[in-house]
Amino acid sequence: MEPLTIHQDNQSQTLNSLRKYYSDTPGTAEIERLAANLDAMRNGKKKQIILITSAVIGEGKSTIAALLARSLAVHKKETVLIDFDLRRPQLHHLFEVDCKDGLIDILRSNLPFSRCLKPTNFPHLILISSGILDSNPVEILTNDRLKIFFEYIGDKYDTVIVDSPPVIHVSDSLLLSKFADEVILVIKAGSTPRYVVKRAIKMFGDVKVKISGIILNNMENALPRYYDYKSYHYQYYQYQDKEKESGKTNIGLVL
Repeated sequence: MEPLTIHQDNQSQTLNSLRKYYSDTPGTAEIERLAANLDAMRNGKKKQIILITSAVIGEGKSTIAALLARSLAVHKKETVLIDFDLRRPQLHHLFEVDCKDGLIDILRSNLPFSRCLKPTNFPHLILISSGILDSNPVEILTNDRLKIFFEYIGDKYDTVIVDSPPVIHVSDSLLLSKFADEVILVIKAGSTPRYVVKRAIKMFGDVKVKISGIILNNMENALPRYYDYKSYHYQYYQYQDKEKESGKTNIGLVL
């Protein structure tokens, strides 16, 4: 599949910016295409669990996870977005909700499942924040209840989006990948060294997990000519140049 470009504001990814992003921008179409390709991978299955990870910190995986979940919800697929990045949770910031009463509480049986579901103000999209971490995350991720949790939530929702930690830093994503139907790796083009990307892919291969697709972030800075909308001799929107001046970048999606 050819690389796709998405304009993303790296400055203020909050609930309002996510809503604005999804109003009518060039990036909307590209996220929609990503969602369509992932939907095609269902192969007739009604339910799908998608794990979003990255090689290292700072590659934009949480924002991608949020935008993808929003896209699926727009098409009336009952979607749940889960923050499994227990050490550095971000999704509660993006959706402007409280981090507490979340995933950790469910897996420890501190709270019932229903108490940890957070509305997002986007129809058909529910968020489960990470909860407050006060112990080793590996103990939580090797909890016997994890398998039961994924079986339950996989039956309850059409699509489950899991935002998981960078695979190079910690083993969490490798532990979680066995529950996922698809694994998507986010890479920052022009920043993450090739050997680091290869190592991340090999780490999944070592546990017999195949990467379903790679999302290349920062494509405009890495390959400015090839991924410029103007190279198509056709301007999508009048505010194109203003977006570039304001520091917006784009993302290439490769499946």
